[in-house]
Amino acid sequence: MNHRKACTLAAAVAVMSAVAQNSAFDAALNAFNAYDFDTAEELLDKYVSKRKRDQIAADRIEDPYRTGVTIDRTDDLRRRIDLGRNMLERVEKIVIIDTLTVDRYDFFRHFRLNPASGSLNEALSVQGLPSEIAETALDPVYITEDGDAMMWVNTDDDDNSPAGKFTMSETSRLADGSWESPRSLFDRAGIFADDIPGQLYSPYIMPDGVTLYFAADGPQSLGGLDIFIARRENSGSFLQPSNIGMPYNSPANDFMMAIDEVTGAGWWASDRDTDDDHVKIYVFKPSDLRVNYDVDTDNLPTYAMLREFENADEATHTAFTEAVNHASLSNASGHNGFQFAMPDGRIITKASDFRSPDARGLISDWNEAKRRLNDDTLLLQSLRSRRSGGDRSCDTDIINLERKLEADTATLKRLTNDIVRAEQR
Repeated sequence: MNHRKACTLAAAVAVMSAVAQNSAFDAALNAFNAYDFDTAEELLDKYVSKRKRDQIAADRIEDPYRTGVTIDRTDDLRRRIDLGRNMLERVEKIVIIDTLTVDRYDFFRHFRLNPASGSLNEALSVQGLPSEIAETALDPVYITEDGDAMMWVNTDDDDNSPAGKFTMSETSRLADGSWESPRSLFDRAGIFADDIPGQLYSPYIMPDGVTLYFAADGPQSLGGLDIFIARRENSGSFLQPSNIGMPYNSPANDFMMAIDEVTGAGWWASDRDTDDDHVKIYVFKPSDLRVNYDVDTDNLPTYAMLREFENADEATHTAFTEAVNHASLSNASGHNGFQFAMPDGRIITKASDFRSPDARGLISDWNEAKRRLNDDTLLLQSLRSRRSGGDRSCDTDIINLERKLEADTATLKRLTNDIVRAEQR
């Protein structure tokens, strides 16, 4: 054989071999994402046993959480396989009340909490909050029922990279309406006691002031972000968190949990089974005592993935809907039918309080947009209730209404910005 052809053939074989090896790793990763952890481990073992020296080098990647530190991606996948297998032994039985697919960037607006359970907000909309806090806080921030305490995550990294400094903080409102200096509670490396930096997101603290839900990534996470629970000691510090397990956490990102004890509904957000621009909100019925599926349950992974789950019965769904609707009305009502929060801390409750004639003219459109958004949300809930009962005739209406809700939300956001700009001129 011609020497040049032989070299070309050898190079082609080497390329195909590398592609096959990468495909083998991808096959292990796909099995992991399908919750087939035993198969994932077998495929990963085969991949590792056949690696060539150049492939071993290629598998050494930079640790996303520690600058200048390299890790083996096969070790990371093996860790997650072991974690997933352990989680699969304690999948909680839950009752799903509803699911919503919403825009990723303001998903928390769809958590319809009773005011007694606090609220989730944009930092820039919190009245009187100093700009140095508002501009570094990651949304959503959590504010207590009385509005006098706030908890949030701030970062010193402009692009929110995993290696940035993410810190859980809190502050309280003083008698004059201003906010005291922030108190740093913990960062990712400190709360997990592993000295590995990483991301924190979306705190929600229960009315007891002790139980905190938040999202974090790193070696304790199955996917990217997982939801954790931590408890505050009498000293004010938090104990090391626990991963709340499946089905709440997955190989995807799961990043917000809130339990509304007033309405009797739990809410959590995940980007599993969605595109890059959306997240899915699961509304469920929390239990006082955790009950897990038996490890021998047929098709257990389908329950962990939420391919199968128990739907709320009609009575539970009706009671939930009524409670949430009442909560929405409580949140929306102001002294004169609306509340509009200005960045300078003013809460405007009637059109005449606006200094700007343009703002006074726009507030009626804003109120109408908010009413339309609430009405469409209630209608979508009704359609989804029919769908969960087996009525497939409303599938197209549900899809169209979900798109309309996105447009409603965008319109309300635009009007809000127009009013603020008009009032600040």
